[in-house]
Amino acid sequence: MKAANGKVISEISTGEKRTYLKLEDIPLFQENLFIVTEDQKFYDRAGVDLSGISRELLINSQNKTIEQGGSTITQQPARNVYLSHDRTYNRKLSELIYAYQVERKKSKPELYLNAIYFSNGAYGIEAASQYYLKVNRLES
Repeated sequence: MKAANGKVISEISTGEKRTYLKLEDIPLFQENLFIVTEDQKFYDRAGVDLSGISRELLINSQNKTIEQGGSTITQQPARNVYLSHDRTYNRKLSELIYAYQVERKKSKPELYLNAIYFSNGAYGIEAASQYYLKVNRLES
């Protein structure tokens, strides 16, 4: 929580390491690297991949379980920031609605690069870089 002057006055943590960066503070090369490796149609769709969702529904209905995911990289931060990781159709529907809203209101790359999970409790590119650089220094 921050005071009106921007000073941090309290922090609430669930064990997740997060440090939010503005898009202009993230090198364009890193932004493009994640987009090209994760979702080449990132800028061309409205947050949802209908063919991915169709494939997911078909495979899950054949297996009678919820195993497959058809999430775009807009859906991933919508889930990581606003929802749980429960594997239910209700949560998936909520994820689709949130992804659509994210598309309309937020900077997609900024939200994605600040919400993506990098293991070891590190969410976002800055938290991951701080965590892994610290671990690397300790191991050296």
